[in-house]
Amino acid sequence: MPWPHVEKDTFKRRKPLKYQTGAEVAETLVMDYSVVTQDSDGRRLVNDGTLLTKITASSKYGPYDSDATDGRATLSRGSAYFLWGGVDVALGDKAVAGLFQSCVFDTSELTVGPDGYGRYEKATVPDALANAFPTCTFDD
Repeated sequence: MPWPHVEKDTFKRRKPLKYQTGAEVAETLVMDYSVVTQDSDGRRLVNDGTLLTKITASSKYGPYDSDATDGRATLSRGSAYFLWGGVDVALGDKAVAGLFQSCVFDTSELTVGPDGYGRYEKATVPDALANAFPTCTFDD
């Protein structure tokens, strides 16, 4: 008899938008699997609402990391997006949707950077983040 599937609490279904206005704009991005930490089950999970930034050399995207030297430490308009729909990139690079314009974000559901344990820190809205998303609202 096969074992039942058990979903761990490591991949939460977040809702990055406080509510939808119909004016939100998303863009298709390619997520680079190699910059996502692999968990003990071999998965490379990225939660919905994770801040993605551009990797300079490849023009692919990965989770924002303030210590990264590949371009992911830079927050600027046009190279920063919030992931819309969680994804597992264990099998390789994957096309994902990134929210970037006319959004009303719920800050309690956004994540900004890995904390080193495969989980993500709650988002704060510093000036750099607000400047990268000038047409968006960040709400609690």
